[in-house]
Amino acid sequence: MKQIRVRFAPSPTGKLHLGSARTALFNHIFAKSGNKGDFILRIEDTDTERATLESENAILDGLRGLGIFWDEGPDIDGDFGPYRQSERHNIYQQAISKLIEIGRLYPCYCSEAELQADREKLIAAHKPPRYMARCSQLIESERKKLEAKGRKPTMRFRIGSELIKFKDLVFGEITFSGKEIGDFIVARSNGSVGYLLATAVDDMEMCITHVIRGEDHLSNTPRQIMIIKALGGEVPQFAHLPVVLGVDGKKLSKRLGSSDILSLIDAGYSPNAINTSMASLGWSKAPKEMAMSLDELANLFDISSVTRSPAKSDPDRLNYINHAAMATVSKETLLATFKEPLKKAGFDFSKFCDEDLLSILDSMRETMGDPGKTVEQMLQFGSRLDCTEDDKVCLTNKGSLSVILELRQALLEVQALDKTNFTNMIKSISQKTKQKGKNLYNPIRLAVTGRQSGPKLENLITAIGPVETIQRIELTLQEIGHSS
Repeated sequence: MKQIRVRFAPSPTGKLHLGSARTALFNHIFAKSGNKGDFILRIEDTDTERATLESENAILDGLRGLGIFWDEGPDIDGDFGPYRQSERHNIYQQAISKLIEIGRLYPCYCSEAELQADREKLIAAHKPPRYMARCSQLIESERKKLEAKGRKPTMRFRIGSELIKFKDLVFGEITFSGKEIGDFIVARSNGSVGYLLATAVDDMEMCITHVIRGEDHLSNTPRQIMIIKALGGEVPQFAHLPVVLGVDGKKLSKRLGSSDILSLIDAGYSPNAINTSMASLGWSKAPKEMAMSLDELANLFDISSVTRSPAKSDPDRLNYINHAAMATVSKETLLATFKEPLKKAGFDFSKFCDEDLLSILDSMRETMGDPGKTVEQMLQFGSRLDCTEDDKVCLTNKGSLSVILELRQALLEVQALDKTNFTNMIKSISQKTKQKGKNLYNPIRLAVTGRQSGPKLENLITAIGPVETIQRIELTLQEIGHSS
């Protein structure tokens, strides 16, 4: 069996977002499954106006953060480099020369106005817009006249009326008609090559065996197949992944705020949870109850179980899987995961030693899904947050005030505070004030944290201790205007 070689080929025009990361993941686990193949990282930076080294580094950092590493790439030498398209100009020029020599390329001098007029005519006739081959039969003297007028040609690939057929590993047998496609541009008037030629040449020269990419590239596939065949190369197998939709049912895009992978990692999400959640975007047999490592996903992966239907990104699924991941990691990993997010949120580390922080985070595992909520709850351990004006009013009613005052008195009398005597203390307060349920717990939580929801009160109050709890209660009483 031929060595499997796949590639992830991002354009460095922004950070690594969910849709692109899903493509990288599927390529990686396909290569590292029973195929034991190579995963190549190629940077498609032909868009010189938008491509930046900063974006390239952000993409590479995002992949590394997910644990996705490559066998060949811009920072790892291989036999098929260079791995940035901006460094492969000579390779593309050789391909262009060969295509001109065999008659598959010709110069096109059409202006944008002429092309737009043709498009409008075709649309008015209820036909798909395509190039009308205005320049396909120009003779040398006609070309010289156009060039004398200052027109600089693009280079177009000559198609004809051939049918292009291929078997997609996801979408099955697909056929395109050359008549509907029309001759397409492979090199711009400034001499730079376009995406279609550069990508086809790279896949051929780098011996890529499988091209796994988004469904939005499906219409590019027949063009790239024709280029590879014309150059005498071996056409790879194609697998087009279903489009990823947002929670609103619209396609994700960088500009519309799809999730940035590094931001998810920095927020405290487990890389295994992110990868497992992404795997469910179009893979029908992806695990849905637990987070898996890349090796575990690779051992399960089968490209034939990728669906054709659009996949919807679901933050709740990510949170659920992240909760499963957090339930199994060590306390030390929990602390390492949340230290940076807590620091950014302004958490006061001076109040707790690492051992106490380990204990606090460990006590919160059962509610640890959305890292943002975990950070918010951890802030309540660090300090009392400001109440809203409505919450302050709630604290002034007779029942709430009696609960707060009884709690303060009980804490003044307690010798030691652990979960057992805290539970007994709450029972006693309930009996004395005749308050139960939310009428009992809400005033305590508001007085101690400033919030109506948060970590378990027994974990919170035993962690911060009776002295600080009393200080927070005193501050609350001052704010609601109660004099002791």
